[in-house]
Amino acid sequence: MHSLITKLSNDVEEFGKIMVSESATNFDLRAQKFDQAQMKINVQRSRSISDIQLQLIRSFQIKSKNEISVIGCIILPNRNLLIANKKDNHLIEYSDTGEHIRDIPVSSKPYGIAVIDPDRIVVTYGEYSYIEIMNYENFNVQKNFRLPKNCRGVSHADGKLYVVNGDSIQVLDVSGRQMKTIETASMRVTRINGTREKIICSDWEQKKVYCCQMNGKELWQFKKKQHEVSERFNGR
Repeated sequence: MHSLITKLSNDVEEFGKIMVSESATNFDLRAQKFDQAQMKINVQRSRSISDIQLQLIRSFQIKSKNEISVIGCIILPNRNLLIANKKDNHLIEYSDTGEHIRDIPVSSKPYGIAVIDPDRIVVTYGEYSYIEIMNYENFNVQKNFRLPKNCRGVSHADGKLYVVNGDSIQVLDVSGRQMKTIETASMRVTRINGTREKIICSDWEQKKVYCCQMNGKELWQFKKKQHEVSERFNGR
């Protein structure tokens, strides 16, 4: 080692000092979810079905040259109403303001109708025991398949069709493949609404609405004592 470096290391007592200083900062290190947790959210309390009040938005008279018996009605993706008339081989389309748009000829007297997706609907044909899947723009039939008994109410949820078929509910995929059979609590079930976990259906003769699990086990039932429950039930 050079002598100057040796002399420097021997003579110099310190080369510098290390000091720690603190200062305030405006940088916010709080997690975003912390603020979200402090937000006040109004939680809606569960209500009894008896507390629900229906409000009439609009009504209009259905006009047709033929006899009319409305057996089903759905709201299309374009907000128009599609009505099934079981007295005629037609579906009737109205705007949501009550203007008649067109009569759509179908292969037989329709019974149940439901929306599958923005492009397709499904129609059942009662005692004729078959189902059609149609394009809702031009109403061309895309699929047609038969079931062993009367095909009445129909509902779609989570890629599955729920069809009232005689004294049971058939669960099908949209290609018509049978996935499950659910026995109903009554022989007079006509209307159905299916979800991923539950099925709600109506019995026109007993004037009851049933809610069942997917295995057919009844969860509850509602019976109107003073006035008849409408056969045209489509609740959720």
